[in-house]
Amino acid sequence: MLSSNIMLSESVHSVLQLLKFVYAVSPCRHSAY
Repeated sequence: MLSSNIMLSESVHSVLQLLKFVYAVSPCRHSAY
């Protein structure tokens, strides 16, 4: 149970990083146009 919880936490962290990256890159690209 613990290992699965750690895996879930890592997956959530990964998705959060990706979301943050997309959020940071999107406005810059939009302002370029």
